[in-house]
Amino acid sequence: MASRLKGEVSKVIACDVDDAVLDNPGADETLVIQPDVPLPFEDGVFDLIVADFVFEHIANPARVSSELRRILKTGGWLCARAPNKYGPISLMTRLIHNSRHSRALRWVQPERHEIDVFPTVFKLNSKRDLASWFPSDVFGHFSYRHEPEPSYFFNNRFVFVLMLFSNWLLPPVMKSSWLIFLWKK
Repeated sequence: MASRLKGEVSKVIACDVDDAVLDNPGADETLVIQPDVPLPFEDGVFDLIVADFVFEHIANPARVSSELRRILKTGGWLCARAPNKYGPISLMTRLIHNSRHSRALRWVQPERHEIDVFPTVFKLNSKRDLASWFPSDVFGHFSYRHEPEPSYFFNNRFVFVLMLFSNWLLPPVMKSSWLIFLWKK
């Protein structure tokens, strides 16, 4: 989150539920937050809030969207990158119970540590979800679906090419990622 507090120069405040945030070298300030506790910031202090692959883990979108709306200044931006609820990876992820995600990811991404696997709920990962929790009377919506290079391809060139081709065939509603840009009116 970026903030300009009463004449201060902008600074980057990194927040996460994981203690790893404390080692973020790009932040001026870091803090560990609790999922069900209000954010420790005054109203309307942030010009920019960035959430990178966070929305798929938000179990309480009403509380989180309310808090983000509260701390974002009028004219500020909420920018996020998140999996699309209807993308192939998200659909497969929902077929596997959260308790088995670590095991599945060991096979797909062997370099990934179990401590870096968080439960997914996909309650804030569709156009309808975004419109519901960030209503157009408060936010301008400039979000779009995006198809990056496949990230889950088992380190296999053939599978990578096969996934590129299958992504090309998918209808737009199934693009794997959301690039979310919300402007607070």
